[in-house]
Amino acid sequence: MRFSRRSFALALPLAIAACNVRPLHGSRSGEVTSELSATRIAPLSNRLGQQLHNMLRDRINPLGQPSDPAYELRVNLSRREAESGLREDETATRITLTLTAQYTLKTTGAGEVVTKGTTGAQAVFNILENRYSSLVSEQSAEERALIIIADSIATRLTTALN
Repeated sequence: MRFSRRSFALALPLAIAACNVRPLHGSRSGEVTSELSATRIAPLSNRLGQQLHNMLRDRINPLGQPSDPAYELRVNLSRREAESGLREDETATRITLTLTAQYTLKTTGAGEVVTKGTTGAQAVFNILENRYSSLVSEQSAEERALIIIADSIATRLTTALN
């Protein structure tokens, strides 16, 4: 039996309604948002860590760090580079940057672990003749990778608190 496009379009909402799937930011989103915004983000070291901290703060508690946090998020960020693409004189022309973040969300009172995990991202940048251009290219790659990590951590925390 073949379904026409029209019958498929009519059957799809019924099939979706029959599933026991809840949207991540659905009816409980107010509860999750208030729980998530009660998270203190521990400071991270170095420039990359500070950038990740700010990105997480923008996603988790955009109104600022809570005065009486229910949770504390700790993140350990590591950076690794691998050369790829070689010139005839065997100098690298591209770098693959890998950032890895290990995170732990704990309750502030009892210190119980709510969730923990590891997430990461890769970005590639070119090594150019001009040193300034290479630096800007590297910083852009770092920022792209940090955005992916911050989004991933925020989504995982939202899921854990849901």
